[in-house]
Amino acid sequence: MRRVWYGKDEKRVTELLNKYSKSGKIPLSEVHDWYEKNKGIPIRTSQWYVQEEFIPAPSYKGREGYYSLEDFKIVRETIYIIGWIKSSSKVKITRLKRVLKKYAKDRQAILNTLLNLVEEFPIYSTDAVDEEDRYDIFCDMLWKEVFDRLDKGVNLKTLKLTEIAEEVRKKIGG
Repeated sequence: MRRVWYGKDEKRVTELLNKYSKSGKIPLSEVHDWYEKNKGIPIRTSQWYVQEEFIPAPSYKGREGYYSLEDFKIVRETIYIIGWIKSSSKVKITRLKRVLKKYAKDRQAILNTLLNLVEEFPIYSTDAVDEEDRYDIFCDMLWKEVFDRLDKGVNLKTLKLTEIAEEVRKKIGG
């Protein structure tokens, strides 16, 4: 069964960024609204993501919480990657947590690497397999292999996603 992630919500994100570009701060209430309405993520789940250090915690001034534009970008990208991982494989997101901690100094680099995989995922999987059950196996194995290499501490600049996809294709006989 093919699982599909609903993708980025560029229109709403652009509206938020434009609306708060002068102040440089997006109120937490707006971010929670974005979570629930556009991504279907309950506020409690977003709080758990903060607690588990998947995403940065909001800053507070008095009682009002907010995200800087830079932190919101990290939040958005991380939520997008989590959605892809959950919808396209059986890989547990705790592996993502471990990788994010390992590459904490290079957080944007690791997010960019995973985003590249997500953005190019249809390209990797298009020719991989014809049957849906083999497609699921391909997705699971691809994510697992990426995380295996990241767990080993591979240099992000030398991580070749196309090579990993090709190796996985060969393993499943695609």
